[in-house]
Amino acid sequence: MNEKEFRAQIKSGLSGGYLIYGEEEYLKDRLVPLAVKSVVGDDDFSKVNLIENDENSYDPSFLEDALSASPMMAEKCCAVFRVRFSELGEGERENVYASLDILKHSPPVVLLFVIPSGYFDEGNLKRGKPSAEYRELTRYLTPVEVPYQAPAVLGKWAEKHFASDGLSVAPNALSYLIDTSGPDMYSLSGEIEKISCYARAKGMTEVDRNTVAAICSENGELDAFALSNAVVSGNREGALAAIRECREKKMSPVSVIARMTSEFNNMMFVSAYMKNGMLKGEISKKLGIHEFRVGKYMEAVRDVETAAVRTVIERCVEVDTALKSSSGGFDLLERFVCTIPAKKRF
Repeated sequence: MNEKEFRAQIKSGLSGGYLIYGEEEYLKDRLVPLAVKSVVGDDDFSKVNLIENDENSYDPSFLEDALSASPMMAEKCCAVFRVRFSELGEGERENVYASLDILKHSPPVVLLFVIPSGYFDEGNLKRGKPSAEYRELTRYLTPVEVPYQAPAVLGKWAEKHFASDGLSVAPNALSYLIDTSGPDMYSLSGEIEKISCYARAKGMTEVDRNTVAAICSENGELDAFALSNAVVSGNREGALAAIRECREKKMSPVSVIARMTSEFNNMMFVSAYMKNGMLKGEISKKLGIHEFRVGKYMEAVRDVETAAVRTVIERCVEVDTALKSSSGGFDLLERFVCTIPAKKRF
């Protein structure tokens, strides 16, 4: 179930348990209160029928106690269980599964099982390969995935936020904002607030691309990543197109290969950590890289061997040496790209 389907379920009435996970914390922080309100209402007495915890103070007994609760002066009560699932040991996870079995005998309780971004690996659902944890949890809970939203959705959302401040926004400014800031809605809302304050202080009525470029902080995808990702995936046409874009922007070939090498180094570390079973949030903390970018790296190297990425880094070093020791330019980068095998083989 996606976010829209869950909103529809909230309107029609919630029952049982829901596994709420995914990258977009902004939407989760709005969905959960909405779901709670639909179950217990929003008057003073409704708090009596709400049981919730804080993921920062995990208590193994909380879930069993919450699912054993009885509503007072109401038909249902709501339990909100927040947990950093990947941090639980095997025994603690087994206790969670055992507690969830109580849910089928507790129809008056609606459970919202909320996992913060980066603390749950659902596996590869698109390929029909869910993780063992996902399979076990969804025996008891209806999954509600809340991922980063598509650029078109983010554009409409951002446009409404600017409009609430009395500002219109140029289409190319919207796309540039999303590309630069990244898809995280908390990050985007912060950038929108900064841009709006600046625009209103200047007496502007429309936000243009130059305004966004002057104010917005960069969290988004770099040209070097697009190029490196194309190389790793064996997409020659995409890599050549990225090189043409770098050439048109009059970037230095030496600078481009240096940034590519940096991107490949990040990909290699992410690949190695993934093989060791680390999750996105853990890798982000280990490398000091924003989770959004770690997710991009993970997707890029998911089906690529770590040794293959290391080989590409060695070839980047060779290109860098050739660039610095000859009068060659983007032709050396294009030659490098044209020799990469397709279908992720090196």
